[in-house]
Amino acid sequence: MLAYTKFLLCVLLAGVATAADTSKPTTTKPISITTEVIESSKDPQANAATTTPLADGTTEQREAQFEMIAQRMDISSTLDDNNEYHYLCTVGKKRTQNVMCFAEDNTRWETPHDVNLKLRCPKSGTGYEIAFAQVDVWMTSNDLDCRVIEGGVGYGSIGLQLTAYKTNTFRYIADVFSV
Repeated sequence: MLAYTKFLLCVLLAGVATAADTSKPTTTKPISITTEVIESSKDPQANAATTTPLADGTTEQREAQFEMIAQRMDISSTLDDNNEYHYLCTVGKKRTQNVMCFAEDNTRWETPHDVNLKLRCPKSGTGYEIAFAQVDVWMTSNDLDCRVIEGGVGYGSIGLQLTAYKTNTFRYIADVFSV
């Protein structure tokens, strides 16, 4: 119920913030969310990136590591009173008043899990030009990776991927802002 109330409040605030400019959306668009959760391996090397040895002695890296280097997400973290790390993953220079997409979720487990979260705004196609994206994450582990995997600032859509390792909690709030 609290999450639903927060969502309605955000939608209402977004509507009020953009009501003066009729060229901007008055409600947030749905965000595409894909989450993969698996129990963490006891082997610390199980989550390491894999390489493939080639005949000439060099190694081939997975292509996914190099696909979207053009836009890097800035990551900052703090440790709060509940022994949870609060991460802030951002891309773009400045937040605007035009909230384009919003999403949140909160999950807990008894044992550590790995989480692979993919967010896309808008859910399909393209929308207004993206100006800024921010994802707040709270988790018990200090191992999080945030990446832009599709589109980005200056484009009509954005895809974000967050990967957390060995965490007992995973809570996030994602906001995407248009110009």
